[in-house]
Amino acid sequence: MKHTQLLSMLLGVILLTGLAFAQGPGNPPVGPERPMFGQKAPMSRLGLTDQQQAKIEKLRLQFEKEMLPLRDKVKSLNTEYRLMVIDEKASKAQLKAQLDKISALRTTMALKRAEHQRQIRNLLTDEQKLKYDQHYLNPGRKGMMMGHKKPPRRPSMMRRRSR
Repeated sequence: MKHTQLLSMLLGVILLTGLAFAQGPGNPPVGPERPMFGQKAPMSRLGLTDQQQAKIEKLRLQFEKEMLPLRDKVKSLNTEYRLMVIDEKASKAQLKAQLDKISALRTTMALKRAEHQRQIRNLLTDEQKLKYDQHYLNPGRKGMMMGHKKPPRRPSMMRRRSR
Protein backbone atom coordinates (compact mmCIF):
# COMPACT_ATOMS: atom_id res chain seq x y z
CA MET A 1 0.00 0.00 0.00
CA LYS A 2 2.76 2.46 0.96
CA HIS A 3 4.66 1.51 -2.18
CA THR A 4 1.63 2.40 -4.34
CA GLN A 5 1.16 5.74 -2.58
CA LEU A 6 4.83 6.61 -2.93
CA LEU A 7 4.77 5.70 -6.61
CA SER A 8 1.62 7.79 -7.16
CA MET A 9 3.15 10.81 -5.43
CA LEU A 10 6.36 10.47 -7.43
CA LEU A 11 4.41 10.24 -10.68
CA GLY A 12 2.38 13.32 -9.69
CA VAL A 13 5.52 15.35 -8.95
CA ILE A 14 7.06 14.33 -12.27
CA LEU A 15 3.89 15.32 -14.17
CA LEU A 16 3.62 18.68 -12.42
CA THR A 17 7.29 19.43 -13.02
CA GLY A 18 6.90 18.57 -16.70
CA LEU A 19 3.87 20.84 -16.99
CA ALA A 20 5.71 23.70 -15.32
CA PHE A 21 8.62 23.42 -17.76
CA ALA A 22 6.29 23.04 -20.74
CA GLN A 23 4.57 26.35 -19.98
CA GLY A 24 7.80 28.31 -20.03
CA PRO A 25 8.47 31.61 -18.33
CA GLY A 26 5.20 33.23 -19.44
CA ASN A 27 4.40 35.66 -22.20
CA PRO A 28 4.23 39.43 -21.92
CA PRO A 29 0.96 41.03 -23.02
CA VAL A 30 0.41 41.89 -26.67
CA GLY A 31 1.75 45.35 -27.47
CA PRO A 32 4.62 47.14 -29.15
CA GLU A 33 7.18 44.92 -27.41
CA ARG A 34 5.30 41.70 -28.25
CA PRO A 35 3.09 41.87 -31.32
CA MET A 36 0.05 39.68 -31.88
CA PHE A 37 0.35 36.06 -32.96
CA GLY A 38 3.92 35.73 -31.69
CA GLN A 39 5.47 37.69 -34.56
CA LYS A 40 8.98 38.94 -33.89
CA ALA A 41 8.41 42.71 -33.89
CA PRO A 42 8.23 43.30 -37.66
CA MET A 43 7.54 46.98 -37.05
CA SER A 44 10.86 47.46 -35.27
CA ARG A 45 12.72 46.57 -38.47
CA LEU A 46 10.94 49.22 -40.54
CA GLY A 47 12.67 52.25 -39.05
CA LEU A 48 9.42 54.01 -38.17
CA THR A 49 9.34 57.65 -37.17
CA ASP A 50 7.87 58.61 -33.81
CA GLN A 51 4.82 59.99 -35.61
CA GLN A 52 4.31 56.72 -37.52
CA GLN A 53 4.69 54.71 -34.32
CA ALA A 54 2.09 56.84 -32.56
CA LYS A 55 -0.40 56.50 -35.43
CA ILE A 56 0.16 52.75 -35.68
CA GLU A 57 -0.27 52.33 -31.93
CA LYS A 58 -3.55 54.26 -32.11
CA LEU A 59 -4.72 52.02 -34.97
CA ARG A 60 -3.65 48.90 -33.06
CA LEU A 61 -5.57 49.92 -29.95
CA GLN A 62 -8.69 50.66 -31.99
CA PHE A 63 -8.33 47.34 -33.80
CA GLU A 64 -7.96 45.44 -30.53
CA LYS A 65 -11.00 47.23 -29.14
CA GLU A 66 -13.06 46.09 -32.13
CA MET A 67 -11.69 42.54 -32.15
CA LEU A 68 -12.02 41.69 -28.47
CA PRO A 69 -15.81 41.25 -28.44
CA LEU A 70 -15.62 39.31 -31.71
CA ARG A 71 -13.01 36.92 -30.29
CA ASP A 72 -15.13 36.44 -27.18
CA LYS A 73 -18.16 35.72 -29.34
CA VAL A 74 -16.27 33.13 -31.42
CA LYS A 75 -15.07 31.49 -28.23
CA SER A 76 -18.62 31.39 -26.91
CA LEU A 77 -20.02 30.00 -30.17
CA ASN A 78 -17.30 27.33 -30.23
CA THR A 79 -18.19 26.30 -26.68
CA GLU A 80 -21.88 26.11 -27.64
CA TYR A 81 -20.96 24.03 -30.69
CA ARG A 82 -18.96 21.55 -28.58
CA LEU A 83 -21.88 21.21 -26.20
CA MET A 84 -24.20 20.63 -29.15
CA VAL A 85 -21.91 17.89 -30.50
CA ILE A 86 -22.21 15.86 -27.32
CA ASP A 87 -25.93 16.60 -27.00
CA GLU A 88 -27.73 13.72 -28.68
CA LYS A 89 -30.81 15.91 -29.22
CA ALA A 90 -28.98 18.41 -31.43
CA SER A 91 -29.67 17.77 -35.10
CA LYS A 92 -27.20 17.93 -37.95
CA ALA A 93 -28.99 21.07 -39.18
CA GLN A 94 -28.48 22.75 -35.80
CA LEU A 95 -24.78 21.84 -35.85
CA LYS A 96 -24.45 23.26 -39.37
CA ALA A 97 -26.24 26.46 -38.37
CA GLN A 98 -23.87 26.90 -35.44
CA LEU A 99 -20.85 26.33 -37.68
CA ASP A 100 -22.25 28.87 -40.16
CA LYS A 101 -22.44 31.46 -37.35
CA ILE A 102 -18.82 30.76 -36.39
CA SER A 103 -17.67 30.95 -40.03
CA ALA A 104 -19.49 34.23 -40.64
CA LEU A 105 -17.93 35.78 -37.56
CA ARG A 106 -14.45 34.55 -38.52
CA THR A 107 -14.92 36.03 -41.99
CA THR A 108 -15.85 39.36 -40.42
CA MET A 109 -12.74 39.20 -38.26
CA ALA A 110 -10.51 38.35 -41.24
CA LEU A 111 -11.88 41.33 -43.18
CA LYS A 112 -11.28 43.64 -40.22
CA ARG A 113 -7.74 42.27 -39.92
CA ALA A 114 -7.12 42.92 -43.63
CA GLU A 115 -8.45 46.48 -43.31
CA HIS A 116 -6.18 47.03 -40.29
CA GLN A 117 -3.16 45.80 -42.27
CA ARG A 118 -4.04 48.18 -45.11
CA GLN A 119 -4.38 51.12 -42.73
CA ILE A 120 -0.94 50.44 -41.31
CA ARG A 121 0.56 49.99 -44.78
CA ASN A 122 -0.89 53.35 -45.88
CA LEU A 123 1.21 55.09 -43.20
CA LEU A 124 4.51 53.71 -44.53
CA THR A 125 7.01 55.08 -47.03
CA ASP A 126 7.68 53.10 -50.22
CA GLU A 127 10.87 51.59 -48.75
CA GLN A 128 9.06 50.60 -45.55
CA LYS A 129 6.22 49.09 -47.60
CA LEU A 130 8.69 46.78 -49.35
CA LYS A 131 10.01 45.47 -46.01
CA TYR A 132 6.49 45.23 -44.60
CA ASP A 133 5.24 43.34 -47.65
CA GLN A 134 8.17 40.91 -47.54
CA HIS A 135 7.43 40.09 -43.92
CA TYR A 136 3.69 39.83 -44.53
CA LEU A 137 4.05 37.58 -47.58
CA ASN A 138 6.67 35.28 -45.99
CA PRO A 139 5.65 34.87 -42.35
CA GLY A 140 6.83 31.28 -41.97
CA ARG A 141 10.35 31.80 -43.30
CA LYS A 142 11.75 33.64 -40.29
CA GLY A 143 12.36 30.46 -38.29
CA MET A 144 14.32 28.83 -41.10
CA MET A 145 16.46 31.92 -41.63
CA MET A 146 17.34 32.11 -37.95
CA GLY A 147 18.62 28.52 -37.89
CA HIS A 148 15.66 26.96 -36.12
CA LYS A 149 15.30 24.04 -38.50
CA LYS A 150 13.75 20.87 -37.23
CA PRO A 151 16.11 17.93 -37.44
CA PRO A 152 15.12 15.33 -40.04
CA ARG A 153 13.29 12.32 -38.73
CA ARG A 154 15.30 9.18 -38.63
CA PRO A 155 13.48 6.02 -39.71
CA SER A 156 14.83 4.16 -36.69
CA MET A 157 12.99 6.56 -34.40
CA MET A 158 9.67 5.97 -36.10
CA ARG A 159 9.74 2.18 -35.88
CA ARG A 160 7.97 0.57 -32.99
CA ARG A 161 10.23 -1.31 -30.70
CA SER A 162 9.35 -4.90 -30.06
CA ARG A 163 9.27 -5.98 -26.45
